[in-house]
Amino acid sequence: MPVLMPKDTRDALGSNAAKCDSRSLYFDRFADPQAKVDERNAWFRRVVALKPLPAKCGAWKTWLGNLGTGLKSKCVLFAKLQARLMVNMAGGAMENAGLCLDRFGVLYIPGSAVKGCARRIAIQNLLEAREAQESADRLARLLADLALVFGWGEQDWKTRSDVVSKLKPKRNDTDEQFAQYCQKSWKEKRADFAYAVGDTLWPDVSIAARHLLPKTDHFAGAVSFLPAYPLQLPLSDLELDVLTCHHPKYYQGDAKMPVALDTEEPNPVMFPAAAANIIFQFAVLPIRDHLSSLSQPDTKLHALAVEWLRQGLETFGLGAKTAAGYGWFDASEDFNRQMLENEAMETARLRKREEEEAEKLRRRKQEEERIKKFEQEKQTLASLTPEQQEDYKVAQLKPDQFRAKLDSFLTNKVETEKQAVVRALRLDPAALGSRRSFWDELKTKAQKKGGKFAQVEQSVRQISKQLNLGKMP
Repeated sequence: MPVLMPKDTRDALGSNAAKCDSRSLYFDRFADPQAKVDERNAWFRRVVALKPLPAKCGAWKTWLGNLGTGLKSKCVLFAKLQARLMVNMAGGAMENAGLCLDRFGVLYIPGSAVKGCARRIAIQNLLEAREAQESADRLARLLADLALVFGWGEQDWKTRSDVVSKLKPKRNDTDEQFAQYCQKSWKEKRADFAYAVGDTLWPDVSIAARHLLPKTDHFAGAVSFLPAYPLQLPLSDLELDVLTCHHPKYYQGDAKMPVALDTEEPNPVMFPAAAANIIFQFAVLPIRDHLSSLSQPDTKLHALAVEWLRQGLETFGLGAKTAAGYGWFDASEDFNRQMLENEAMETARLRKREEEEAEKLRRRKQEEERIKKFEQEKQTLASLTPEQQEDYKVAQLKPDQFRAKLDSFLTNKVETEKQAVVRALRLDPAALGSRRSFWDELKTKAQKKGGKFAQVEQSVRQISKQLNLGKMP
């Protein structure tokens, strides 16, 4: 039984512990950091074989879709993983073998990592602007944009004098040694803002930037970087990778191995990684949508943040071992345009399917209502006399259907149907099932046009007389 599992959990599960099919639970509670090579590799193979609950990706996609088409197109960035990805490698029980899995076992990239990726390229852009010798005002505006997007704390604006003033030389330090110590301390403690702007320009540029910002020592940032989830989960979203150390004793500092010689046994270490070609959805939402960029006045801050994230994913990558080719993305505008077009087509296809399903449901209900009505009529007719049955049938006719009965009155060979039509024509206009308006219309046409209309009128009067209904009104 894995040593990390709490005793109460171990006692509750007993032999069922081996049947755990939750990847996140397996990573958090079933890992054994003391496992040897074969046991470790078997554990990882078991992890990779487990599958997440795919409903989470669908739910996340639906939630992002509820942002609205306009907002989603501005705030959601699609990026396709070009190589394997390793995130949270140091966060698991197994050394250098963690992964970010949510409670449903779905791989995701934390919002903090997403924000860090965007911030890294933003700092790089500021540094390159300084190296390109752009004006101090331009640098101040770029710095202000960076601060507004990512937020700041009091320590982000410290100057060299703020740090050095608290240092004291050691007893035997020379002036040169103390100066070196001060410079080293400043480089270690300065914020990345100061690193990008440079020591020479930092005092003036930082003051100019602060004048453009809200008067507060702390600011949370104008955008929110959400976790990134896969658009769809492939059949195998996790793969096993191998890192082989060829000089373990040398890297451990063994005094007997001061030089890395090719005499040591290689030590292959297996670990899980996210498979390539997974498409992630990165969402950057505006918290203060009214704020515009200070360096690009026609651009909203959250749009600038999305662009920084795009550049960061393609320039620096994300996660561990990016220098070795891991964690690189295609987040190009062409790729995103194609993804939005595909989503629009998929949305249209789903809408069409929903409409077709709704039409099928409507027709099914109509048929059910027709059958129900037929059965009700059948039961109703069973309790009526033959004459009443015919009257009931005529009363159910729609106006067009009744007019058709009149048009075919002379050729109709079913006498009982003709008699029912006559009775309906005779009914008082206020009576249920009355067709008196048709009789009035027929008399007018017979008087003006004669012919067939006159013959129908005469036939109706004869049948009324035969039935002893009295003279037609």
